[in-house]
Amino acid sequence: MEKEKHILLGVDGSPGSREAVNYIGSVFAGNPDVYVDILHVLPPIPPLFSQPEGDMDELRRLQDGAALFEKKCRNQAASIMEKAEHILAQHGMKEGNFRFLVRPRITELAREFLSAEKGGVYDAIVIGRRGMSRIEELFMGSVTSNVLQLAKKVTVCVVDGKITSKKLLVSIDGSPNSRRIVDSAAWLFSNSRFTEITLFYVLTSLFSKDLERKDSEVEDIEAPFRERMTGDAEVLLANAKKTMVGQGISEDSVKTHLETKSRRVAKSILKFANDRNCDSIMIGRRGVSRAKQMLLGSVSNKIIQQAQDKAVWVVS
Repeated sequence: MEKEKHILLGVDGSPGSREAVNYIGSVFAGNPDVYVDILHVLPPIPPLFSQPEGDMDELRRLQDGAALFEKKCRNQAASIMEKAEHILAQHGMKEGNFRFLVRPRITELAREFLSAEKGGVYDAIVIGRRGMSRIEELFMGSVTSNVLQLAKKVTVCVVDGKITSKKLLVSIDGSPNSRRIVDSAAWLFSNSRFTEITLFYVLTSLFSKDLERKDSEVEDIEAPFRERMTGDAEVLLANAKKTMVGQGISEDSVKTHLETKSRRVAKSILKFANDRNCDSIMIGRRGVSRAKQMLLGSVSNKIIQQAQDKAVWVVS
């Protein structure tokens, strides 16, 4: 029997979170081994209601106001969950494969999600982008960016917009994290509704564009290294495909693609995904510190920031 897969799906009633629910239903409905916990975190009670300064009458009014606020929030939560249930049912997900969790907010929202995941209960956290512009996210932060920054051991999926294609791009390279990416994709997406999975390898240029243009000998120097690196990449792609097929994914649905002489990995990944209608992308972190990722950027950060109408899975 296949090991159960557990997904934590955050919802807040926004269009972004509804699309995240729709995406999970479209990918995993019909797989009896996938279980989805749908989490809604209640808004915190406004400080006004917890800081009485007047007489007993004022205290009672504030207590009544706090109770009314909580009641409205819980009613809203029930409505959000009802809509999520309807979406999942439309995709054919069985009632026993998802459940609803409503919890009060104690700390910042990103930490609430990660607190629910504490102990390694979930194989992935899925959240929808809330409509904040990329520039606003960069300078002000967001639940999405904070979850990505704080998550250390769990795969995070960020859903941006409406996802219609059933094609997945899995980006791998020669880093130690590559094996984990392949294993995660093979296991998580076995018996999924993806119709095509492309294993994508970007072979970057050894020299800068300016150096290649100015020095005719550069290509001769690079050629033997590139030949060896190409061979290594092809072996890695072939082994990755075997892993996918070994998990029960149809061999015909698994493709491989080797991109050569690219200088911008994120740009190459996004261009291929857009050209081939791959609305889902799985990538990994490259082992740099979270601080360096924030200051210098990384392939995963660039893809998260630039991908539109895509679901991006980031493997830690």
